[in-house]
Amino acid sequence: MLDNQQASRALAGNRLQMLRHYWLEIAIVTATIVVQSHLILTSDLSWLLTVGERILAGGKLGIDVIELNPPLSWIVYLPGAWIGQRTPLPADLAVLTMTVLFALLQVKLTLSLAGPWHHDGASRRRARIVLLAATLLLPAMHFGQREHLAVLGLLPFVALVASPVPSTRTLRVLCGLGAGFAMCLKPHLAAVAGLPLLWALARRPSWRNVFRIEALVAAAVVFAYVGMIVLFFPQILTADARLASQVYVTNREDLRTLLAYGFGATSIASILLVVLVIGPKSPDWRQAGPWCMAALGGAISYLVQGKGFGYTLLPMVTLSLCIAWLSPTMLRETTPFSGRFAKARFAAVIVLTLELWVAMVEFRQDHGRFVPLITAHAPPHPALIAITPHISIGEPLVRLVHGTWASAAGSQLTSGAVARLERESKVSPEDRPGYARLVFAERARLRSDLVTRRPDVVMIDTYNFRQKFDWEGWARTDGEIDRVLRSDYAFFGEHEGIRFYFRRKPGAAE
Repeated sequence: MLDNQQASRALAGNRLQMLRHYWLEIAIVTATIVVQSHLILTSDLSWLLTVGERILAGGKLGIDVIELNPPLSWIVYLPGAWIGQRTPLPADLAVLTMTVLFALLQVKLTLSLAGPWHHDGASRRRARIVLLAATLLLPAMHFGQREHLAVLGLLPFVALVASPVPSTRTLRVLCGLGAGFAMCLKPHLAAVAGLPLLWALARRPSWRNVFRIEALVAAAVVFAYVGMIVLFFPQILTADARLASQVYVTNREDLRTLLAYGFGATSIASILLVVLVIGPKSPDWRQAGPWCMAALGGAISYLVQGKGFGYTLLPMVTLSLCIAWLSPTMLRETTPFSGRFAKARFAAVIVLTLELWVAMVEFRQDHGRFVPLITAHAPPHPALIAITPHISIGEPLVRLVHGTWASAAGSQLTSGAVARLERESKVSPEDRPGYARLVFAERARLRSDLVTRRPDVVMIDTYNFRQKFDWEGWARTDGEIDRVLRSDYAFFGEHEGIRFYFRRKPGAAE
């Protein structure tokens, strides 16, 4: 009996000691779950969950649901949608749980690679805290986005290239799988994986560096994904689908806007900072160089995508934070920050970290602000539709009112992109007929949704009035849409740039 009590006390003491040792890591994970449970349901995530739910219900891509992004964009959220349909756990919280677990696994994999933080237990713990903060806290409003998942897949790959110690074949294969997954999600993130490989090849030219196992595995994953698209999703390879994707890709911000938004403030500053902190002549530069190249690849990816959205900065800012804090100089017990210039560099790292955080914390729409309006004037579980180029008007609002989305598409994205291209005189004469066909098809789909699905609420965007585009006028160009809006709906009012129409009750006067 006494032995059992002593064993229990010893076990309790070990648990308490473990909690004391890992208290900061536990706090980071706990804070992430608490905060993100209120933030994770963003517009993009909500819509991609909707796409997955439609597919799970037997819908066909291109008919029952319209999504221009490659299929992996919604496939990664299928498990969350499936859990949300079959368990009491909401789909967004299921995605939160899976993302946290994926981040923990990737951090563990990154730390298992023989890197510059293997000097001692204290520096290893600091590296673990930095990686947890970079993968769980830094994403802020963009937690669970595709870029977040992609950078999680890429971190072990970059750490492997930076490692001075040979790794096992299993670790190399796992790193290659993660990098291949990231490039399938976002093809332009190939720069994040490719530049560190070129760095390693330039430092040590050899066939072994050309045909690295992790690089071959990543390439195999990409080729397998392309083959899957050809076999199982041929509809996205049609002429109209390719043209719609082309319209979306070309609808981008100018270079000046992209540079002003975050490129110079994050990537260049962080890379130069690491050069100052470590110094290219230092032996540590061998491990820091691949991280710098990966951050530069993230900057290139940001410019190539050209959207200027905050989440497209995530790979760049995450890797910038890693190279600033994971450099061997920062992790050593005897960090040489005794001189004034060294202290100034350390302060610069702190400022950069705060700057990266601010870059990711964007002002976001309060999606719940229209919930009282809709619940007061629409029936329970209403059907919603929006006439807008932005999915942010309908998603995740439709989930917050426990309604249904009365359209195969999340928005009139293609028509909005075409309108912008025409406004900027970027439509060539040979492309004009194809663009007109896409706009006609999108308006026809809107007409069919209004007539057959009979949504309870119609929301019309007026935000683009500042860009001299009238979305209500665009819709009413179709005589049947104009007739339905006049006869079946009552205009309630305009709130924060959105015009609300509610379906008339039977017998109500026009």
